[in-house]
Formats: sequence, C-alpha cells, structure tokens
Amino acid sequence: NLYGTAVGGGEGCSNCGTVFELSPQEGGTWSITKTYSFTGEVDGSDPQAGVALDAAGNVYGATDTSYEGSGYGSIYELTPSGNGWQETTVYRANSDLVSLNNLTLDRKGNVYGTTIYGGTNGMGYVFKFHPGKGGWKETVLHNFGDGDPGGNIHGSVVLDKAGNVYGTTAPYNGTQWTGAVFELTRPSQGKLPTQPNWPVTILYQFTGGADGGLPYDLTFDRKGDIYGPAATGGPSGNGTIYELTPPANNRQTLWTESTVYNFIGGNNGCGPGPGIIFDKPESMRIYGAAASCGANGNGVIFGVKR
Repeated sequence: NLYGTAVGGGEGCSNCGTVFELSPQEGGTWSITKTYSFTGEVDGSDPQAGVALDAAGNVYGATDTSYEGSGYGSIYELTPSGNGWQETTVYRANSDLVSLNNLTLDRKGNVYGTTIYGGTNGMGYVFKFHPGKGGWKETVLHNFGDGDPGGNIHGSVVLDKAGNVYGTTAPYNGTQWTGAVFELTRPSQGKLPTQPNWPVTILYQFTGGADGGLPYDLTFDRKGDIYGPAATGGPSGNGTIYELTPPANNRQTLWTESTVYNFIGGNNGCGPGPGIIFDKPESMRIYGAAASCGANGNGVIFGVKR
C-alpha cells in the first residue's frame, strides 16, 4: 500500500489537508483505504512532509502550520482504528518548528526530525521525541551554528545501524547555494542522559560548482555509502546525484564525493528534489524526481543507473 499527504482538501476544515492510504486493485487501479482530515486545531494543517510508518502500522508526520493556533505546526501520530485512523498530537509547536521535512523512526519507536530555523542560534536543530509513561518527550540533539560550518538545516535525517544521525545543511554564500553533509555521533549509553547535544562532524562540504550544491535527503546503500540529490550545481548548474564514500583511514573525517549523474536540463530534468530510493538494497538503479524542466516544464520522474 502507498501512504502520502495532500496539503489541501479534506473534511476537517477548509483545505487543511489529509493523510491517505491507497491499496492496489485488480486491473491496475488503486482505491483509497484510509484518510485522515486535519482540523487546523491542535493537529495542525498543511502537511507538506511525507509520512513514516512503524512496525505496528502507526503513521507519523508533521504539519507546517496551525490553522488557528501557534502557526508553527505539529507532529502527529495516526493509529489504525476501524476503517480510519485515530490522531494523537505528539507535539504542538509554539515557535521554531517548521516541518517541511519527513520524520525518521528508529527501531525503538523514537521519532527524529529537523527544523529549518530556530533553536539557540536561529539556524535550526535536530530533535528526537521518545514515548514514555507521561507522553512524548523532546530532546534537542544539536543546535546548528555552534561553531559548525554547515549552515541552516535542509532536509530530513537518516540513521545508521549504530544510531548515529546524518543530514544536510544548505547555506547561501551570496552567489550560489553550497551545503554540507553532517553526522551527529550518538553518545555512549552512559552519557545519553547527560549529553543531549550530540557532537557534529561535517563529512563533506559542497562547493556549489561541479560537485553540486543545495543537498537534500540522504539514502544509505548496503555498504554504508551515502547517496543524495543536489538541487543546484554540476556542469550545467541543474543539479547532480552524488555518492559519498567513508574514508578507509578512521583517523580521517571527510568522506570522498563522486558524481553519479549530472542533470543537463531540458527533457532530462533539472533541480532533483528530496528523496531518492533504490528499488532494492542491492539495486544498481536509483529513482527520484526533478522539480522542473522536462518535456512540459513541470518536472520528471527519473531512474539513474549507478
């Protein structure tokens, strides 16, 4: 089944948006199995981010705004209930939370995400919500701008098997978008309660030139290499798909960047957006979407062989 969001429509209020589930039918058609309509109250509205599912089939996501409240959105959980979902608001923001990015779950049911701005330095932060007896509790894992050169948060985060967190930033240097890929190192178990601010390491700093700029959401392959789209840069300035390979020498921190594909515009597409995937972990083909260009000027769905 396919799960997604619509930023408008719904029955909760005027164009507050929905979450939907689609199931495949015989003959190649799809039918709507479940929907949830946002009310614009505590649950928020305008769900521009996608959704994440846990092992029990619960659905998690974020709204961008609150229709009649704070204006900063919320994080929600949808639990299957009959033919629909029961909504629980995990968090309702009063400031900082601009949730245009997908959330990420770990195996324990903790929810990870990012803010575009806000935090101690106004450059965004990475957060974690974990469930407990008294409800959900937030921990800020890292405030950007504390001496790290990455820039404002840009995109969602992913986790490796050890629980370390990876993501992207995207500063503008006055002439072009650059950006960086970062890692937040999970503290040892004994330090977790006393070290909420996880140390950051910049794995690669983009130049905005041939290597690309404005990097988006990351994807790991089975070997532990990182792949992602860069919306700008490349030889023609239309963006790239890149691969980052970890150093063989553990004393080094910077990863090696190589370009998998350069977008050339026109029917080829330009400006690859967030969220590339492999059809299988061992696949040699990467799929994604470019935001513009294409035959009709409205973007393309692409497949790239690495």
